[in-house]
Amino acid sequence: MSEMNNTTEEKTCSKVRVKTGVRVICEPPSYATRWISAPYGTEKYWDRVGEILGDWAKEINEFIRDHRSRDDVGLSVEFDFEEQCTACQQPWELDSSYDDGKPRCSYCGAIYVKESA
Repeated sequence: MSEMNNTTEEKTCSKVRVKTGVRVICEPPSYATRWISAPYGTEKYWDRVGEILGDWAKEINEFIRDHRSRDDVGLSVEFDFEEQCTACQQPWELDSSYDDGKPRCSYCGAIYVKESA
């Protein structure tokens, strides 16, 4: 009879940066918020910026409908990224509280193996 090998290979993982979304960013012209009288960075300032940009967003919607605006509006595409575990594709989070002291994925328990550059 042959002996059974009782060693099991433990699952390993590394950290990977993956795209999780994409969005279009619309930058209003600089004059839209230039003349706000509240001190910069205060809650009153940000409330006023929100009001002004809310009105500006309504104007952009009207522009899309009637194509009459000559304002310089900057549009860009930005990707959202997230660091994930390669073993379980969950958000990257290490747990070092295991008895063996090896850092592991908090979600799946795979042993972290640092990828070589």
